[in-house]
Amino acid sequence: MGALVQECGCKGVRFCALCETTERVKKLRVVEDKYADYQVFIYDHQRQIAIPTSNLSSKSSLEEILKESEACNSSSTDGSIQIGGLTLIHNFLSEIEENKILTMIDSVEWAQSQSGRRKQDYGPKVNFKHRKVKTDTFLGMPAYADMLLDKMAEYDTAKLGNYQPFEMCNLEYEEVKRSTIEMHQDDMWIWGNRLIRCGGCSNWFS
Repeated sequence: MGALVQECGCKGVRFCALCETTERVKKLRVVEDKYADYQVFIYDHQRQIAIPTSNLSSKSSLEEILKESEACNSSSTDGSIQIGGLTLIHNFLSEIEENKILTMIDSVEWAQSQSGRRKQDYGPKVNFKHRKVKTDTFLGMPAYADMLLDKMAEYDTAKLGNYQPFEMCNLEYEEVKRSTIEMHQDDMWIWGNRLIRCGGCSNWFS
C-alpha cells in the first residue's frame, strides 16, 4: 500500500496515522488512560443484556472486541445489566441495499474530520456552546434517508415509525488511518434522547 499523502482534519489533542509524526503531535503531553478504572461491558443482543468483561479496555483493538463479543454469548450473566431503550437490529440492510447506499454516499464529496475520519453532514449548523442554530444552508436529507426511515418503521412502528431526524452524519473509518472516535456523551439539547446508527454504511440519525 502506498504512503499516505493527504492531509487530515486533526487538531488540538487529536491525531491519526496521517499526522502522528508531525511536530504538533510530538509536542503533545502524554496522558494516562483516563478510562483505565472503568468497567467494560459487552452487549449480548440475544439476551438483551450487557455483560461485564475484564478482557477489554479503552485501548482494545477491533479484533479483540469482536472476539470477546462472540465469547459473551456463552458467558455467565453475573454482574450483567439491562440498558433501557436500547434496540439492536442485526442484518438491518441486505448486501444489495448496503452497496446501493454506499454508492450514493461516495457520489458526494467528503470533508476531512478529526482523528483520521472523513464525514458528510446533513442538517442545520449548530453552535453547542451558545445554543444557536442556523438553518439557511440546510437543504434536506439525502434520498436514501427515506429508505432507511421506511425500513425502521417496518421493523417497529411503535418505536421507530414516527421518527423525524434532525441531523444525519456519514462517518468513514479506515484502519490505515487509525480512524477512531473518542468516548463521549452526545448533547441532547437539540437532538433529544434518540440516536440511530446504521453500522454497515456508518451513518447516524439524530
